[in-house]
Amino acid sequence: MEDGLVQDATFLSGLQKFPDDGWLNYAASYLHSKNWDGQKAYDAYDKVYKSDTGLEAHGAIQMIRLGRLLNDQGKDVSTEIQMEESQIFDYYASQVDGVDEGGIDNVYTQLYKGDVPTASSIAAQGGDDFASVKVLIGASDGAPDEMVETALDQNIDNLTDEAFVSFIGLKFRSDMSIEEHTQKIEGLFPEEEDVSVIEFIDAVKNANYTRAEQILKSSSLKTQGSLATLAYLMKGKRIPKLWTQLAKAVLYPSERPYIK
Repeated sequence: MEDGLVQDATFLSGLQKFPDDGWLNYAASYLHSKNWDGQKAYDAYDKVYKSDTGLEAHGAIQMIRLGRLLNDQGKDVSTEIQMEESQIFDYYASQVDGVDEGGIDNVYTQLYKGDVPTASSIAAQGGDDFASVKVLIGASDGAPDEMVETALDQNIDNLTDEAFVSFIGLKFRSDMSIEEHTQKIEGLFPEEEDVSVIEFIDAVKNANYTRAEQILKSSSLKTQGSLATLAYLMKGKRIPKLWTQLAKAVLYPSERPYIK
């Protein structure tokens, strides 16, 4: 067996001996996500969330990502997860139920709800700190033409990686060249050693969904969502249904445009 397969088998063997171990479940959740076994990944993240490893917040965040996906697929799992005193968990939660009427969290909340006009109105008042959300709005289904133009005018140095992915997809959808951004595209997701975003773009462009799916499956859950979002912006509903579900479900409002 290849080294990676040996390592995977070792983790899963250890999990059989210690089924509640937080660290082993963390490793297993990654493997299950890559194999697109959402229920097993969700169950593993549940044990990470309930562990004493320091990864509890990560487990909770990933459970919500997967829970939304599983529920979209007709399953019935909980996404009502709470955490105390976790800044990172609160950061993501505030994007779904933001209450600051003029703040960026509220823009994310409106985008999450599909209220693109309200999100556009609020974001238009913001400066460079709103650059990423302006791109996400411009790439959203139903975005007004002026927000599409605003999105394409943003300085890519001000964008998060997720917003840059949407920026590239929006340029492709607008029949604009992305060649000048090749170096930055190649630098995306550096922790994903087996993921070539350029190769993924070429596969989707040529409707080679078999190869594109192989690249998707070699990446982590969040990166799968980002790549699926890119594919959706490039090809719309022509991509496999699961990819659209990935884009809509596993990403939080600050990580994707609104997709109907």
